[in-house]
Amino acid sequence: MFAIIDLEWTSWKGSQRRNWNLIWEKKEIIQIGVVKFKFFGSKLYYKKIYVKPKINKNLSAYFQKLTNISQAKVNDRGKKFDTAINEINFFLKDTNYIFCNGLDKEVFLENFKLYNVRQKKFIYKIYNIRPFLSKVLKIDEKKIISSELSSLLNIKNNTSKHDALNDAISIYNFMYILKKKNKFSISDVINLNKTN
Repeated sequence: MFAIIDLEWTSWKGSQRRNWNLIWEKKEIIQIGVVKFKFFGSKLYYKKIYVKPKINKNLSAYFQKLTNISQAKVNDRGKKFDTAINEINFFLKDTNYIFCNGLDKEVFLENFKLYNVRQKKFIYKIYNIRPFLSKVLKIDEKKIISSELSSLLNIKNNTSKHDALNDAISIYNFMYILKKKNKFSISDVINLNKTN
């Protein structure tokens, strides 16, 4: 089994430019989206979880507008981090490889530390596809954004951007097209992760 995982984490206007370096800025995971499959083209299994932040309990207006994740939604549907992580770990127990596009693995690791939660097995199966996509597409890594992938191949995308599950599906669709064009290789992704 394979999986693609995507995260939305707390942000404020200018956070990305500042690299979250203000003392109160933490990349607290708010939403986790996962799509799981046996092979490209097979049935997809989905999981989306909202997580309640511990430090910055009130989401910024910037984040809510960017992601369309309201404070009310997180208050009503959000789970504690350890509960959410246990659910994700169970959902991913039968996967061999988990792909992400960017810093999702690092953000998971930050959150394990932040919440003083022991790392789960799935974290060791995560591979960042961004270096691979950058090499194949000959595009700067910073320009390879999950919600924008469809535009790189002129694919119509009707899903909302900056939603973790929709972005995971966007990554899946993009990888599936590359696979059909014989431009996607799991071993290449893994090898690039080892060198980065």
